[in-house]
Amino acid sequence: MLHMDKQTFLLLVEKILNGTATPEEIALYNQYYNHFQSIQGEWNEEELGNRDEIEGQLLQRIDRIRRQEETPGRKALLYRMRQIGAAAAILVLLGGVWWVQEHHHPRITTPAIARASDDSVRPGGNRAVLTLANGKKVVLDDAGKGMIAQQGNTRVVKVEDGRLAYHAAKEEGAVVMNTLSTPIGGQYQVALPDGTTVWLNSGSTLRFPSSFTGGRRSVELSGEAYFEVAGSPSAPFTVRVGTMEVQVLGTHFNIMGYAEEEAIETSLLTGSVRIEAGGRKALLVPGQQSKWKKDGQLSVADHADMEEAVAWKNGLFDFEAADMKTVMRQLSRWYNVEVVYEGQIHQHFTGKINRDVDISKVLQMLGMTEKVRFQVAGRKITVSPM
Repeated sequence: MLHMDKQTFLLLVEKILNGTATPEEIALYNQYYNHFQSIQGEWNEEELGNRDEIEGQLLQRIDRIRRQEETPGRKALLYRMRQIGAAAAILVLLGGVWWVQEHHHPRITTPAIARASDDSVRPGGNRAVLTLANGKKVVLDDAGKGMIAQQGNTRVVKVEDGRLAYHAAKEEGAVVMNTLSTPIGGQYQVALPDGTTVWLNSGSTLRFPSSFTGGRRSVELSGEAYFEVAGSPSAPFTVRVGTMEVQVLGTHFNIMGYAEEEAIETSLLTGSVRIEAGGRKALLVPGQQSKWKKDGQLSVADHADMEEAVAWKNGLFDFEAADMKTVMRQLSRWYNVEVVYEGQIHQHFTGKINRDVDISKVLQMLGMTEKVRFQVAGRKITVSPM
């Protein structure tokens, strides 16, 4: 049986905090932590020390490293991974926190990832197809900036930063329906005729009119999207996802409604929204998240993790005690890979990582828990227990 006394454990934590821990010591900590979790099921403060205090110190150190390494023009990211000579990315798990730091030691190889080819799987990007009312399809990632189409009295324009924008004339004209679709491995941003901005995640579709008339604004969504709705009290904004409807006047919220997920999740950041589904209703206030499950249950959670809900929009994967299949569903949608399983994986993961890294970096981090193994063959990933 693996055993480590509290003094030795705290010494390891101290070395991790001050940046002097070797890869072997970090691996020992990970091994001990995983062993303890498997037999105890929860953090034991008497044996391991104050979890919040240790985790807080780690996060402060992460923030210092982030500020030191941040370059102008880039978003502040919690994790920074570089491929520099012999620098090795070291994963530290503490109460579910992932921490990537560079140590100048010989590169570590991990048996968690096996490759049948040398092809790297790159992350997704800004890719989408716009289907106009006449059925014409415009591949937006290939289209240059400028006007793409005229829909009624509305001009459809691809603007400087790659977004799609709808510029509606003041006088009303014929209203036609457009559909914006992102493929697996794609995402896109569109400004609707009323000024509402929508970010579409991968594998998603938004159907909307070329202009909003009649005192009502209504769109249809499948997949996932983040909305910043332009305020208009006289014209409520409605999003329909399957049999669920979200009604709003002006607010910021995220809807995750992929068919393969067990529930449609609506996360409210500002304002208020009303959920209607299966004859049930719920009014959300900021910080709440509703779940409409396939069995007909509608529930509302207070103090939901809004950062986790909109992490994809901010360029991150953010997992909070997520099981392996939940993690891999997100990866498969963003990296356009097929995932198969051999055996049962009971490990849960908590942490964040940038979405612009190759999938091998993500798998390496997951594999360093020493609980799971990945076999990569082209765009197929086989997941099995260690």
